[in-house]
Amino acid sequence: MACPSVGKNIVKMSQVIRADDEGGFVLIATLVSLLLLIILGISTTTTTNIELQIAGNDKVNTTNSYVAEGTAYEAAQMLEDGTAVIGTSTPASGSGSSYIIVDKGIARGSSLNMTISQVHMYDITGSATNNNSSDSITIGFKKR
Repeated sequence: MACPSVGKNIVKMSQVIRADDEGGFVLIATLVSLLLLIILGISTTTTTNIELQIAGNDKVNTTNSYVAEGTAYEAAQMLEDGTAVIGTSTPASGSGSSYIIVDKGIARGSSLNMTISQVHMYDITGSATNNNSSDSITIGFKKR
């Protein structure tokens, strides 16, 4: 005959002792952490794309500045050589670039004596337009 108190105190190994207030907490904490990581990833990707666009625009603007400056100096050299066209916008050798030379008259401090050659002052503006961006640089130039 079996002892009546033997089966009452035995706890089965398959039973889990759990407090009533812990149900689903780990699942919710994991989902919240995953959501935060997704938001962080999306914001990082967006920031990276914006930074790439800024860098691309900066490259185009820097290139246009260099081309405009080179065009202005090229026009100054042509003015020195006597081959430049004064007063009209003229295409330069670089694609999308042009220059204009404006004669500002006799430079201040020059002699008004008609027997010697006078120094003329010129404004030379070089401009460049590429990739929907443009830049222009004006330099002063004196020539006898």
